[in-house]
Amino acid sequence: MLSLAFASGILLADGGWASSASARAAAFCFLALGSLPRLSPRWRACFALLLAAASGVVAMSWRLESAAPHEPFATGDRIVEGRICHLRVEESWFEADLCSAAGVDGEAEPVPRRIRISQDIEAPADHRLTPWLPGQVVRARLRLRGLIASGNPGVRDRSRDLARRGIGARASLIDPRLSVRLSERDHPFRPYLSAGWRRIAGVRSETGVRLSRGNGGGELLRALALGDRSALSSEQREAFAHLGIAHLLAVSGLHVMLVAGLGFWISNRVLRRIDPIARRYDVRKLSFLAALVLAGVYGVMAGWGVPVRRAFFFLAIAGLALASGRSPSAGQILALAALPLMIAEPALIFDLSAQLSFLASAALMLARPADDGQTPGILASASGLLRTSATAIAVTAPLLALYGIGGGAWGLLSNLVLIPWTGLVLLPCAIVSAIGVWLPEL
Repeated sequence: MLSLAFASGILLADGGWASSASARAAAFCFLALGSLPRLSPRWRACFALLLAAASGVVAMSWRLESAAPHEPFATGDRIVEGRICHLRVEESWFEADLCSAAGVDGEAEPVPRRIRISQDIEAPADHRLTPWLPGQVVRARLRLRGLIASGNPGVRDRSRDLARRGIGARASLIDPRLSVRLSERDHPFRPYLSAGWRRIAGVRSETGVRLSRGNGGGELLRALALGDRSALSSEQREAFAHLGIAHLLAVSGLHVMLVAGLGFWISNRVLRRIDPIARRYDVRKLSFLAALVLAGVYGVMAGWGVPVRRAFFFLAIAGLALASGRSPSAGQILALAALPLMIAEPALIFDLSAQLSFLASAALMLARPADDGQTPGILASASGLLRTSATAIAVTAPLLALYGIGGGAWGLLSNLVLIPWTGLVLLPCAIVSAIGVWLPEL
C-alpha cells in the first residue's frame, strides 16, 4: 500500500494537481499526527499512507522544478562541464545525462543543472566517446536546445519524459574531439558516484571489449552476461525481436538470482569450514549477506537496469523478512521492492521497461500454480513453462500495443525452448566467459 500511495503522489504532481510547497506542509502535518501517542493502529496506518503520497508529490515536483530553471538559458553553442550520471551506448548512437552541469565559457547565462546529450555515431572517430563511464567528470562544447513539447496528437511527448527526470535541455556534441575528461581535483562538483562504482563500470566496459574480441559469438556473450548490446548489429536485434525473445538479451532477475545463488552456495560451504565463524555466527545469514553483495556488484556491472534493481531489492527485502521471522507474500515483497526505485527515480512509473518488468513479475506470481510437494514430470514442466510464457505475453501485449510495439505468436514456442536453454546453459556459460577473460591477468 505504501508503494501505491507514493505512486499516486507522483501522478498528482505530474498532473499539476498538487504543488511541492503544499505537499511538504501536508507531509509535516501527517508525520506529526501519525506520531501522536495513543493513536489507534488504523489511524496510524492511514497517516502513513498520506505521508507516502505527500512524499511522492515532493519527489516528482522537485524534478519537474529542476527541469524548468528559474532563469532562462541561452540556446546555442556552450562549453559545459558536469558529471555523467547516465550513459547508454548502442551500435549507431549514444546518450548521456550530464548532472551538476555548469557553463565554463565565461558567459553570464546559466545552463540547466541536468542535460541530455544524444548523438548518432556516424564516423569511427566518434567511438572515442565509448571510454566515457558513469561518474566521470567531462567538459565538452555542446549545442544546447530547449525542451519543446510535441504538437502532434497521438505522439509520445519526449520532452515531458525528460522533464520528469529533471532534465532541462537537450544537447549534442559539436565534435567529439572537443570533449575532455577531468580528474576529481579539477572540478568543484560534489562526487555523484563513489570511486568503487566507477571502477566497477570500468571493469564492465573492459570486460565487454574483451568478450567482443572472441572469434564469433562475443557480441552475444557480451549482451547475455553484461546486458551490453552495443556490439549487436541491427539485423541481430531484429531477429531476436521477431522471434519474441529480445528480453533474453537484457539482464533480468534470472541473472541476479543465478549470481546470488552461486554466491550463497560458495560462501556457505566456505564459512562452514571455518570453525570460529561457524560456532559464533549464523552461517546462513552471513552467506546471504555475501550473496547480496555479490548480486549488487554484478548488478552494477550489468548496467543497474530496472529489472536488475527490482530483483536486487526483491532479494534484499525477502532476506530481511526471513531473518526477522516474517513471511510476507511475494506480491507484498514486489510492492516493497518498487518503493526504493520510485524514491530514487519517480519517473520510472512512466518508463516502459519498468512497467513491463513489474507487470510481468506480478502476473507470473499470480499465475504460479500451488506447490503440492511433488516433483513435476517433463510434460508438467513443459506445460508450466508454456503457461508462464503465455501469461507474460498476454499481460504485456496490451501495454506494448499502447506504445505502438507489436508482438507475435512465435514468442510462445520460442520461449518454451529458449528460456530453459538460456537459463541452464547459455547464461551460466556467458557469466563464466565474462570471468574467464580476466583469468590470464590474475
